[in-house]
Amino acid sequence: MHARRFLLVFMAACAVASCRPGPEAFTLSVSVKPKPMRDDGTPGTVTVSAVDAAMASGKGSVRLQSSAGSLVDGVTLQLDENGQAQTDFSCSLALDPGCVGTVTLTASWLTAGYIITADVSVLLTVTDARASACAPMNLRQLAFTTAPVADVQLGLADTMPETRAIGLGTGEVGTAIYDAPNNVAAFAVNTPAQSADVLDEQTRIINLIGTTGAVSNPLSRTFSTWDRFPAVRTGFELAGTDTLKVRIDALSTKIAGLNSGLTASAVKGPFRAVMTVSVRSGKTAVALAVAPAAGFADPIARALDDIAGGSAFAAASDHAAASQCEVFTAAKQGNVDFVWVVDDSGSMGSSQNAVAAVGGQIVGRLVGSLVDFRAAGVSTGYYGPDFQGSSRDWTTETNVMLGWFSGANSWGTSGSGNEQGFSGLHSFIDGDSPPAALVPGPFRPDSDVHILFLTDAPEQSSYVALDMVDYLTARLAPRRVVVHGILCPESPPPPGKVSNCGDSDEAVKGKYHTVVRQTGGVLGSILTFNKTPVTTALGAQQSDTMKAIVQSVISGAGFALAHRPIVSSVRVATSATRGKCDNTDIPRDDDSGWQLDPTSGKLSFVGSCAPPIGATIAVSYQYWTH
Repeated sequence: MHARRFLLVFMAACAVASCRPGPEAFTLSVSVKPKPMRDDGTPGTVTVSAVDAAMASGKGSVRLQSSAGSLVDGVTLQLDENGQAQTDFSCSLALDPGCVGTVTLTASWLTAGYIITADVSVLLTVTDARASACAPMNLRQLAFTTAPVADVQLGLADTMPETRAIGLGTGEVGTAIYDAPNNVAAFAVNTPAQSADVLDEQTRIINLIGTTGAVSNPLSRTFSTWDRFPAVRTGFELAGTDTLKVRIDALSTKIAGLNSGLTASAVKGPFRAVMTVSVRSGKTAVALAVAPAAGFADPIARALDDIAGGSAFAAASDHAAASQCEVFTAAKQGNVDFVWVVDDSGSMGSSQNAVAAVGGQIVGRLVGSLVDFRAAGVSTGYYGPDFQGSSRDWTTETNVMLGWFSGANSWGTSGSGNEQGFSGLHSFIDGDSPPAALVPGPFRPDSDVHILFLTDAPEQSSYVALDMVDYLTARLAPRRVVVHGILCPESPPPPGKVSNCGDSDEAVKGKYHTVVRQTGGVLGSILTFNKTPVTTALGAQQSDTMKAIVQSVISGAGFALAHRPIVSSVRVATSATRGKCDNTDIPRDDDSGWQLDPTSGKLSFVGSCAPPIGATIAVSYQYWTH
């Protein structure tokens, strides 16, 4: 009662004094759909709502203006009987440079002698991939560390790494780097070559590294550098409990005769490493990057690869970096026909089980890529006249493929002990089989062909390795053929020990190994797969091996760029993504984003951050040039 009496008195007083409600008594709001909006001019709808002091629908007109886009000059809208007004709004970066980031729309309503205003901010999704990737302010910056006397330089992400000249002055042999955020120590050196064969030099350097700690799970690929020198890239694990500082100095001393001079860190081993060896003009160039295994993750793996994977290295004397921007349309990355050649002899049970155990990784990466993948297979005893073992027809079902390694439809271990992988592959390709047996269909005419030999024994047919390369090249032309191997390591030359991973001794130069190297495939070790029990560390090594092979498959079917990029300089943007990702800066990620194979220079995508078919892709990067 007291409140009601106060209100009546107040209203009477206002009537005498002609008082009126203040601006806070009126309500004006503005909203936009959809949010966020695209920056390519796709229209959205702006809704303005007004309510007067008596909580009734607002009347009159509203002025609406945007900080950029189609309403930058403003428009006057008439409120309807519900106190609302609507209009279209769009923002096109191609027409208005202000259509970037956030745009503000402001509504103004003149009522009861007051100007009532309301704002709304609209985030714009960038669809102009070229501007996102290639505008000067968006380019990745590189730092170049150079050893002019040693004729060595590296192009690195500009994260202010510690750099040192190894042997400053006339005795300079290279340059050393410590990347503190990733805890990576590295060096690039030129040393006198002891062989013109890059494989011999790679073996020699690996043996030197092995004197500082045992080398395990080596994964190697041969390739040609951007300036066409033969090279071998190897990732491996390195045992030891010394600190990163002690180890990088020991490695530098072993390989180049002088310690690195880096501060590095006191974090202890064991370690993970990536190394590229190339032979050029009588010298062996070595780029080696090392990080502690503790806390190792994909970003550190990429840092190792950026420094020592091959793309960052150039001679200092006659090479400089140039910039490039490329724009193209996302399409299916390509067809891949993948053939397993599997040893099904009695010693292969644990190896087949290991492949099945890490198979989910194979499936996840392939399904998430833009590659049209299918697989088939044959065993190493499937050749005439007995055709022991079996073959598998093409399937696009990755779970069917995994079933070949465990369960009722597995390869098994009752096949021939006379393992002839080359003969089995011949039978598969030529369609040879016993009467009424399965004959797999032909290869697709536009596919890349990847072949993986999985065996613990040497190749025992009469075929010569280089003849097998010629056969694959001619028989499958014009397709690109890449051969991979999970194999018994080659035997060290006398007086070294003989490698025996199952029941036979491997050669110093293995036949399978030669074909893998000749075609640029991934070379892994069966010793990673044939051990039991499978510890956490061993399982991780198995996973790393399959990941390297699958990544080679996906990248090989990727988009070819005009030049071989320095990988750490790459920025990728797209007009759209398949999932919720920042399309202005697609992440470099093995599970959802882009990857660039430093050995082939091809760009590939995987996961939800991949662009849909038809989207625009823009790539900026730097590359070495003479």
